[in-house]
Amino acid sequence: MTQATAPVILVVDDDTDLRDAIGFDFRRRGFTVLLAGDGIEAYELLSSRHVDVVLTDIRMPRSTGIELLDRIRASKMRIPVVIFITGEGDLTQEEAYQK
Repeated sequence: MTQATAPVILVVDDDTDLRDAIGFDFRRRGFTVLLAGDGIEAYELLSSRHVDVVLTDIRMPRSTGIELLDRIRASKMRIPVVIFITGEGDLTQEEAYQK
C-alpha cells in the first residue's frame, strides 16, 4: 500500500507574520506548505513545483493577487485560487466573484 502525499498549498502574502501564521496552521492540519511574499515569487514557485491550491492576499507590492490569478489563468494552469482581503480591496464583490 502506498502512502498518500499531503496536499500542497501555496500561501502568498507580503505580511511575513500573517503568511507564517497561516502556513503554520495548514502544516498542523497536514498540508505541505509553500510560502511566497508576492505574486511574482508565487508564480515562480508554481512554474517549478506541484501545487494543489493557492491562497493569496489581494494587495501586495510588485504583483497583486489579482495579477497572480490572471497569470495562472492565462497559463492554463488548473489550480484553484482563493483570494483573501485583509484590508480595503480594489475590487467590488461582484468583480471578485467574476474573477
